[in-house]
Amino acid sequence: MGRSGCSVFRTLFAVLVVLVMCQTLLLADEGVPQEVLNAARQGIATFVKNPQTKNLASLGFVRKAQIDEAAYGQGFPVCYVPPDLLLAADANQVTEALIVPTNMWQFLVMSEGAAVSVLTVDYFKGQWTPVSIGASGLASELAALTEAWPQSAGYRYKLVRVYQAKAYFVQISLDEKSIGAVPLTSARLAMNLDDQRFNPLDVRGIDEILLKLRPLVRMNME
Repeated sequence: MGRSGCSVFRTLFAVLVVLVMCQTLLLADEGVPQEVLNAARQGIATFVKNPQTKNLASLGFVRKAQIDEAAYGQGFPVCYVPPDLLLAADANQVTEALIVPTNMWQFLVMSEGAAVSVLTVDYFKGQWTPVSIGASGLASELAALTEAWPQSAGYRYKLVRVYQAKAYFVQISLDEKSIGAVPLTSARLAMNLDDQRFNPLDVRGIDEILLKLRPLVRMNME
């Protein structure tokens, strides 16, 4: 292939990358309030692209190209389960109704087609504000989950925290109906599952997850 052919190939490849990134951002934006998206964009500028930011390598950014291409990806509304409600509920009352929304969102931070970190946006003093970035392990699990249950196919997500058990799981919905939840590694450890390796296809009932987490919540509340 001659120089002109290589140049055309590189141009077409660059256009393809831009188109894929645009499509990803459009899907990531769906269902997220504009003020939250603005805060996520501000967070990328503040935490990643600010020349004064240090220790970017610890966040997964080891090359300048990764910094230049960094952008927010899929957003997850963060929810939690109040421990008093979980502990007081009868077994047949331990359902998704116990899940309560927070003011937080967490976004995958994407660069060169991979999720390298997680950006947290919170509602603070009357405005949406980027507050932290990190958690590369969480980023890789959330990215794998969105590949297994793509938003383009209609799936929607809630990232649920059970603070007292130090456990995360993701509730997955389709056509506004919950189809279950995928326990992340932290939840699999807290549930004491035989296989504690993260599996994005391991969808379980929310009641099962919460009932297995309840003893640990109770122990940590005492």
